Amino acid sequence: MESIAVKVLDPAGQHWAQLLDPTQKVRRLLPLLVERLGLPDDLKYELVPEGASKALSMRSTLLEAGVVAGASLVLRPIRDGFLSAFLDNLYREAVSFGLEQGWDKVKAHLDTIYRLDPNYPDKRQLRKKVGIDAAKGVAGGAAGTGAGVAGSTAAGAAASSAATSAASSSAGAAASGGGSAIGCIFVILIGAVVLGGVLIFTGTIEAPDWLSGIIPQNGTGGTTVVDGVEVGTGDVRVTLTWNTSADIDLHVTDPMGEEVYFGNRQATSGGELDVDANGGCSNDPTVENIFWPTGQAPYGFYQVRVDYFGACGAGATNYEVTVSVDGRVVDSQSGVLSSSADSATLPGFTR
Repeated sequence: MESIAVKVLDPAGQHWAQLLDPTQKVRRLLPLLVERLGLPDDLKYELVPEGASKALSMRSTLLEAGVVAGASLVLRPIRDGFLSAFLDNLYREAVSFGLEQGWDKVKAHLDTIYRLDPNYPDKRQLRKKVGIDAAKGVAGGAAGTGAGVAGSTAAGAAASSAATSAASSSAGAAASGGGSAIGCIFVILIGAVVLGGVLIFTGTIEAPDWLSGIIPQNGTGGTTVVDGVEVGTGDVRVTLTWNTSADIDLHVTDPMGEEVYFGNRQATSGGELDVDANGGCSNDPTVENIFWPTGQAPYGFYQVRVDYFGACGAGATNYEVTVSVDGRVVDSQSGVLSSSADSATLPGFTR
């Protein structure tokens, strides 16, 4: 069956023209839409017909749910404890960046927060401090971001005149400088020109210098010393130490969903396990380290796990995990792993 053109509204109410396969189940379409709209992929989402209160069943297809061409669907995050913690963490980081005068990063964080929840309380008045009109959103961020992905679905926009109009106006906002840093990033990295209101991709072009603090550039490495062991450092560093001869393993999953650990020491995003200790009970110094060189770590949510892989003659083991982001220690977690096959999933962090 041919795809149908629908209008998808993101949580901030911006319109996106999309071509969707009506025979696909909603649970399969959600990751696709989240990626196209540039939303954090570690949250749970639902699709709701505009004006309705009940979400579409994850198990149904668009056809089974009665969704037809020209329909309007709202893509929104499920409001649970994880969403609240995710937004609160982003806001705390925005506050810390503000204290360091890192206003580009403050704006980027605010853009994500208020796309997901336009009513999130701005207790520190960050939007005012960075010159953002709260009534218009984060520096035109939603419109700018809309331009980036609308271009990738130009065929869908052409199939629906109303949706094309929305996508074209978004493209115009970004092209005229109204887009946020995040919104402009997508267009600049891919390379595009606007013809007749539709973005046409022309290939990769070089990003300007003013984006260097917002998007990953060519990575550069550095080192530091932990318990006498030289470890790599950069945008993100996660270091594990422990106090016995056991073989303990560090795992970090990046915002793209790729896990870095002893079985995958180098991630596509640039993350690297550069120190892997005690494999095969070799009595190495008990330090493991995963890092992203300066200019390479993607923005988003990182998940951390610690596994007790082998006892090596040891018993219960105390461990500590330290997280550094952009040169600052942002978290330190400790605990005890009691025996082989024991593991602990730690609170993640957001860059």
